[in-house]
Amino acid sequence: MALRIDDGEGGPPPNGKPGDDPTSSTKGGGPPRAGRRESLTSSVLDRLEHEASQQRKLDGRKARAAWLILPYSRFLKIWLAIIGPLIVYNVIWVPLEVSQMASAGTVHGQIDFILDFFFYIDMVIIFRTAFVDRDNEIVLDGKVIAKRYVFKGSFVIDLIATLQWETIFTGQTAFSNTGSNDDGQASATAAFSVLRLPRMLRLLRLFKKLDMFPSLKVFKV
Repeated sequence: MALRIDDGEGGPPPNGKPGDDPTSSTKGGGPPRAGRRESLTSSVLDRLEHEASQQRKLDGRKARAAWLILPYSRFLKIWLAIIGPLIVYNVIWVPLEVSQMASAGTVHGQIDFILDFFFYIDMVIIFRTAFVDRDNEIVLDGKVIAKRYVFKGSFVIDLIATLQWETIFTGQTAFSNTGSNDDGQASATAAFSVLRLPRMLRLLRLFKKLDMFPSLKVFKV
């Protein structure tokens, strides 16, 4: 009677089939290699998201302490929803006023005066709004933000487009307008309205800010 000695070479492994590798992954034995990679990627993304959330909270506390506004804050989102239609209104009305296709009566003058008030507030908000630098870091230094707006931004253009030049040179306000529409007054109004044309540049800046708030991109339609 011959004895069979199993030296581990040849023949099927215990409880297996020929060609099976007991070290390979099976349905019941641990996740496959692709599944482990997905799990690792998901873990890394969750960690990065958690760190980003903690950084946003820290930036928020620093911004509130310095009376600054974060560029992705809810307040700025609400403000853009308010100022956006006013900018669109100016983009439509100012060229008509300059070309004298539309006459600026007392009512419109008062509306324009109120719009200027909102644009002054917008300039103040820009002075206090943080920005993201080239290194993708939030700048929360008020002096750096102000210098950037004055020397590298559109402060001068915004100021020229917002000042009430007609009031400065003639002393006549929107609330003291007699409502006369003679040719001289219409020509003067059109001349001063030319200085408001730079307001249309606000529309380009508005579109850039809307990129941070997808829910407000309805203004782009």
